Amino acid sequence: MIYKPNIGYTVKHDLCTGCGVCEDACPSHAIHVDVKKGCFRPIVDNEMCLNNKGCHRCYDVCPGIGVNLQQLTRECFTEGVADELMGHYLKCFVGHSSDFDIRYHCASGGMVSQFLIFLLEKEYIDGAVVTAF
Repeated sequence: MIYKPNIGYTVKHDLCTGCGVCEDACPSHAIHVDVKKGCFRPIVDNEMCLNNKGCHRCYDVCPGIGVNLQQLTRECFTEGVADELMGHYLKCFVGHSSDFDIRYHCASGGMVSQFLIFLLEKEYIDGAVVTAF
């Protein structure tokens, strides 16, 4: 059997994207995602982790494995702004739904919900799949 590390490897090598997929993939519930310095980072309970028994599901589903995020960032963001909490970006916009009910009952001011409603009403899309925590 080839040894693969658990998600701790990703965090240690600054490859974590903060997506939380590892937490859902862990069959022993040994991973929980915590916020540190404004970033989501998985924390592994090594006593519950089954990695030493051949489980490496968290590692297998991790989008940060095999991607050198720091190098990719240097190559892709030669312009723009680098912010400690938001990362690199070219432009930043804010907005919210003009519909009161959508704005106050949806996440982040209803931006995504309002955009999906627009796309559905204009028949640009037939449907949308959304997720919730």
